Amino acid sequence: MNFTANNILKAALSLVGYTEQGENLQKFSADFGVKQAQWCGYFVDYIIKHNGGKEPKCAYTPLGAEGYRSLHRFMTIGDPKPGDVIFFDFPNDGIFRISHVGFVVTTLTNGNVLCIEGNTSPTEAGDQRNGGCVAVKERTRKTIVGWARPHYESAPVPAAHEILQLWKNKELPKPYKGDLGEGKPAVKAPAKKTTPKGKK
Repeated sequence: MNFTANNILKAALSLVGYTEQGENLQKFSADFGVKQAQWCGYFVDYIIKHNGGKEPKCAYTPLGAEGYRSLHRFMTIGDPKPGDVIFFDFPNDGIFRISHVGFVVTTLTNGNVLCIEGNTSPTEAGDQRNGGCVAVKERTRKTIVGWARPHYESAPVPAAHEILQLWKNKELPKPYKGDLGEGKPAVKAPAKKTTPKGKK
């Protein structure tokens, strides 16, 4: 399988609407052996893993950003490109660090960035970094800490335009209860106070 931004966005689009079963029960962290976890980073890791990529893991989002920084592939200047891994810190949420991650679809003409994210709210209401759904979101620059560029093979990215049009036309899939997947035997994530694994 070719590791391209187009394939990553097609895979992410195929999961738009996926909603966890119960508190943080979903297939993305389960694929890595963790039954229950805050899962925006696991969503990114799952998509990359199943589409031929080997990139820094984002299950704990600050470490994901540091992994890309160490490879000199973390950016803060200019515009992110389709397929970039984008990191957020939402103002006034009481967490003063990177706490959310997703994939860039495209930069909009107003300067905002259209993204596909796991474990967010499907609407502007609700928890934007632990909302339980895979959704397409428009994010302002003030929420964005930076973005990273995976080692994609060079190829056109028509999926970005497709997602943009679906979003504009309000034709994206509606939320649905997602399956819990198969894969490795899952265990409940350790308590947050003892380990960063599964935290955002």
